[in-house]
Amino acid sequence: MDYTERQLSEKNHYDKFYSLFRKEYTEKVNLDVVDRSAEKPYNAYWKIYDLLKNNDLSGKRILDCGCGAGEHSIRLAALGLNVYGVDISKMAIECARQRARNHGVEEQIIFSLNTLEKMPFDDKY
Repeated sequence: MDYTERQLSEKNHYDKFYSLFRKEYTEKVNLDVVDRSAEKPYNAYWKIYDLLKNNDLSGKRILDCGCGAGEHSIRLAALGLNVYGVDISKMAIECARQRARNHGVEEQIIFSLNTLEKMPFDDKY
């Protein structure tokens, strides 16, 4: 794949980051925000998940641009969404795939190693 100078810099940075912290970024994701097993003070981040939980999400799809190690992708899949996560870092995608397997949601998520400028589908997400 041909990268611009900016893309190559970003790719190299995140490949190095996820290589250094691979263990931490392949462990399970905290799902408190999804299942409310631990109540937190109000913040916009939790509010978004509350709004999503109040809707029928079965069969719905969502795009996670710059998905990194898949934290949001996994939470969204836990809510019932089918997720397409894209990231420029091969190491991030490897971590995300492992995390999805750890949570048993790998069938609901497609993780793609790609740039956002060259995503491989029409505007269906």
